[in-house]
Amino acid sequence: LKEGSGFIIVGIQNVQGYSGNLGPNLEKLPDLAAAYRRRTGLAHIVIVPYGWENHGMWAGINYFPAVPSDNAWRKANAALRAQGFPPLLLDLEAVHDDDHVLAVFKERGHWGAIAKSNYAGLRFREPVYRTLRELVMSYFEHYFNLRAEKTLRNYSRPVNLARFDGIDWMTTEQDVWAIPNYLLTIAHTALLAPGLDRRLARVDRRLFAAGLVGKAH
Repeated sequence: LKEGSGFIIVGIQNVQGYSGNLGPNLEKLPDLAAAYRRRTGLAHIVIVPYGWENHGMWAGINYFPAVPSDNAWRKANAALRAQGFPPLLLDLEAVHDDDHVLAVFKERGHWGAIAKSNYAGLRFREPVYRTLRELVMSYFEHYFNLRAEKTLRNYSRPVNLARFDGIDWMTTEQDVWAIPNYLLTIAHTALLAPGLDRRLARVDRRLFAAGLVGKAH
């Protein structure tokens, strides 16, 4: 650290999924590190891969907050605010998978959500859910990783983004790390009773294929 270090978090997905082959992407990491080292002049580059599995063992980190440079959730909440809704962000926590955020809104006493995802089942929800738990549970069967494991476990209370108006979260072109970092500090509610996660079946092939329709690789 005293000599200067850089950390790069990079996604590596073995889309074949189930074999011991690490895939060609892993072989590119030394060249990637060398390129960053030359460009930055840093003595050390540390690469943290996530999103890759081998024989059921997770090789990444269990929690990676919403990417602040992804403008989808900002645009959704800004649009809701323009229509008179409070800009509410709800965090979904997963195991062996990326986390996800929802722009949630309440209409006539029922909750709905706007979200962007590579997975078809993790996007928009009509405002027909009586409670936040009902809304979040509507994502449960569709929240899976490339090993067809159902991975959704916890959800947060809605965070009103008005508390971040001081950093101009709706309009700034800068990354807004303050928001995902804040999500790390708030309480989350468990969806499953203790032990139920060990009894979960894997997603069947039809739902798995349907969820990947339109997925960007």
